[in-house]
Amino acid sequence: MSSSRSLSPSANPGREPGSHRPPPVALVIDDDLGVRESLHVILEEDFEVLEAVNGAAGLDVLRSRRVDVALLDVRMPGERGPAVLPRILALDENIPVILITAVPEVRDAVECIKAGAYDYVVKPFDVEEILALVRQAANQRVLEREVRYLRSELDRAHGFDELVGRHPSMVRLYELIAQVAQTHATVLVTGESGTGKELVARAIHRQSPRRDEPFVAVNLAAIPDTLLESELFGHEKGAFTGAHSRKPGKFELAHGGTLFLDEVGSLRVDLQAKLLRALQQREIERLGGTRTTPVDVRVIAATNTDLLRATRAGAFREDLFYRLNVVPLGVPALRERKSDIPILVEHFVRKYSRRGLTGRGPCASEPAALGLVA
Repeated sequence: MSSSRSLSPSANPGREPGSHRPPPVALVIDDDLGVRESLHVILEEDFEVLEAVNGAAGLDVLRSRRVDVALLDVRMPGERGPAVLPRILALDENIPVILITAVPEVRDAVECIKAGAYDYVVKPFDVEEILALVRQAANQRVLEREVRYLRSELDRAHGFDELVGRHPSMVRLYELIAQVAQTHATVLVTGESGTGKELVARAIHRQSPRRDEPFVAVNLAAIPDTLLESELFGHEKGAFTGAHSRKPGKFELAHGGTLFLDEVGSLRVDLQAKLLRALQQREIERLGGTRTTPVDVRVIAATNTDLLRATRAGAFREDLFYRLNVVPLGVPALRERKSDIPILVEHFVRKYSRRGLTGRGPCASEPAALGLVA
C-alpha cells in the first residue's frame, strides 16, 4: 500500500531533508485491528504512529505523549467517538482530531466537527485522501506551535527590552517581574530617583494578561493638589469652576489594564483614604458625583521614599501601605551593579546612533543612572 504513493520531501509535515527534527506523531484510536494496521502502513513513512484500542486507552496515550494529530473511530464498543472527542479536546484543545466513520454515521461526524473535530473520512477510505488530510492537520499543528513559540519569544523580548543589565540583582528582578506579571496582585516598586521604576511597571504590564489593555501612568508629585482628585477619580459636570463637562479619571481610563502611580508617597492624606477605598472596593466616585463606578484595574505604585518610615511618622496611612505593598520590588542603583556599566555604554551608543545623535549624551530627564532606558 505504501509503495503506491510518491512522496516529496516538502510534503512531510514538520520535517526537512537532512533535518534531525523528530517526525510528527499520529494517534489512531480504533477497536478494529485491521483499520489500525492499515492506517499504520499508510502513515508510517511520515509519522510516528501510536495506536489505542478504545477511547480510554487513547486518553492515556494523550496524557503521557505529545501527539500532533488523532484519528478517532466514531463507532467503538463502550464509549463511542462523539463521547471521547470532548475529553480529548479537554486535554489538548488545539489537537486536530479526524473522525473515521461509515456512511450511516456521517451525521454524527458532522456534529463532532461542530464540537471541535478537525474533519472526517468515510470508510472505506482512499489512501491518498486520508494521507493528505492527516498531513494537512499535522502541518497546521506544527504551524500553530511555532506561532505560539514566536509569540512567547516576542512577548518575552518586548517585556524586558527597556531593562538593561546582566548583574545578578537585575537577573533576579527580571525573574520576579515574570512571576508577578502573571498575577493580579498590587505591586510596590521602590528605588532611587532615576532608577527606572516606571519601566519596571511597564515590563510587568507587557507580560501580564492585561497586556492588550491600557497602561496609564500618573506622576502624583507632578499634579497640583487642587487637581489631583479630579485627575485620579474624574469629575462630574459642574463639580467645580471650569468643570464644563464630565471627565473620566485615570482609574476609569485604565479600566481592564494597569494604573501606575508614581511617587505615591507624595499623596495627601485625604486622597490616601479614597485610594484605599478604590483598592478595597474596586470602585471609585467622581468628584461632585453621587454614584460609584466599578473599575477593574491592576495598580502598580512606586516611591523613592521609605513608606514604612512615613507610616510611623503619621505621614502615610498604614493600612494603605500594606494594601500597596502586597508584592514589593526593589530596583537596584547602578553603584550596586558596576559590572553593568560597559553594557550601558554600548546600549547608549546604539540608541543614539540610531537617532542620529551620536556624540550627545542622554537627556537629563532619562533614567540614565541605572540604564533602565528605552
